[in-house]
Amino acid sequence: MAARLVDEQIDAVVASDLQRAMDTARALATTIQLDITPRVDLREVDLGSWTGVSRDELERDNPGAWRSWRVEGIEGWEGGERYEQAMVRVGEAIAGLAGQWQGKTVVAVTHGGCIRLATCHLLGMPAAELGRIMSIGNASITEFLVEPDGTGRIVRLNDVAHLLEQTTADDLEPAPTTEFDALP
Repeated sequence: MAARLVDEQIDAVVASDLQRAMDTARALATTIQLDITPRVDLREVDLGSWTGVSRDELERDNPGAWRSWRVEGIEGWEGGERYEQAMVRVGEAIAGLAGQWQGKTVVAVTHGGCIRLATCHLLGMPAAELGRIMSIGNASITEFLVEPDGTGRIVRLNDVAHLLEQTTADDLEPAPTTEFDALP
């Protein structure tokens, strides 16, 4: 990803403060000689009681909640964050970055669920519809053109062209790092 973006005019790099996002951001920031601004508001959706539980465990131990989540988009976890809450958080992050960096290019390194929620937000879709957004691959590039008021449009989504020379088709299946990416 860093090699793909090195020739872009990037003005800032922000990232979820979670380690895997910071590691990815570091590769880019080092290459283009910018600092990273860590941001809590770019974290993945907090799954509460489902955090760290595998898909197989959920299907086996709580099939009703699993099915409700998969079929109806109803969050089955206790505690944590609801999609609507997460989308408000992500929408506010987008608007804040757009207002702060008007006319500039900001790379935000975040997570698949966060990118899907940002996509729903910019398309005016309810958060519960995020399951309709494609799976977001690790180190893929999604680009939004965002106005200072936080409205915007999608320029590219889940672009993995920079990974094709280095990987096989099997490698492009996102690693199960979040509740979204663990789905078929």
